[in-house]
Amino acid sequence: MFKLSELALLFALTHLVLALQFTPGALGIFELGEVGVFKLVGIGPNRALAFSLMVRVTDLLGVAV
Repeated sequence: MFKLSELALLFALTHLVLALQFTPGALGIFELGEVGVFKLVGIGPNRALAFSLMVRVTDLLGVAV
């Protein structure tokens, strides 16, 4: 399990990646950035990509509703 401080750091780093977007909606950039950040803390790329895609889908559902 992660500590709250580690989760806050992950959140901050993944959203810092969003500031570097140069594609519409950061499509692909956000997912790749999250995989990289999660890899730094020892989370495998499959789990990181799955999480990233779930975040993307929930964001899109929030806009669609």
